[in-house]
Amino acid sequence: MGVVFEMKSCENQQTVSFESPIGTIKVTLCLFGLHRLSLVDHLVIPNKQIKVKLMAKDVITDELIDKLNEWLSAYFECRDQQLDTKQLTLCPIFTSSTPEFYRKVWLLLKNNVKFGQTISYSDLAAETGSPGASRAVGSAMKSNPIPLVVPCHRVIRKDGSFGHYSAGSGHALKEWLLNHEMNTSNN
Repeated sequence: MGVVFEMKSCENQQTVSFESPIGTIKVTLCLFGLHRLSLVDHLVIPNKQIKVKLMAKDVITDELIDKLNEWLSAYFECRDQQLDTKQLTLCPIFTSSTPEFYRKVWLLLKNNVKFGQTISYSDLAAETGSPGASRAVGSAMKSNPIPLVVPCHRVIRKDGSFGHYSAGSGHALKEWLLNHEMNTSNN
């Protein structure tokens, strides 16, 4: 399942779970930012009628959890004007323990490829300054610990086909997420 990073421990890490149209989303974060977002108990057929709701947490709610809750709600309710991922910070310990190329790919994708847009593996490699690194971009996508926020589902093959997706239910979820975004951004 991609590269495993040695994570230094952060104090005050917490885990929260959100109910969502695609199933349970489990998030690990600390006072400084996000560590991991996992798509667990994913629904085979997503249900847009399910609203994002904070389900469980192991400590009190803080500002980042509130921002994440609002961001996830905006994502699934297609309020793309409120989908600025720059407000969702990544923990510096997490990012410092990540290979530089992966970090560069993830931050470019997180900050530059917006709701309803896609980019090819090769174009994303070129954006990093490494035009021949399409496979390395694929490895970075496979190792992405924060899907949706770092929208690896938006990275597709040069020929326009979806390519692989290792989060949730895989290819079916990637197709659903892309259709969700494309259909919304075209309305």
